Amino acid sequence: MSDINSVSNWKSVLVRGTYKEHSGSGAKYILHQFSLGVKKNITNSEQKNLDFINQFSNRINKDDIPIIFTIEIVDITGKGR
Repeated sequence: MSDINSVSNWKSVLVRGTYKEHSGSGAKYILHQFSLGVKKNITNSEQKNLDFINQFSNRINKDDIPIIFTIEIVDITGKGR
């Protein structure tokens, strides 16, 4: 990711990681954990109670096999001026 405003005002971030594909019950668990994290962040930053977010991970049809893609971060580097 890069943010360049001028020659003397810029920042750049590089994130390296390992791509993973999850399916089935493992994917549902990851999606549920993600929705809980989103709910916590919104509740803390906006002081709102979000009851509807629990439905986020329950919207998968019984016959569908969910697939979730994740990147396990190995290294983060950045520079700026």
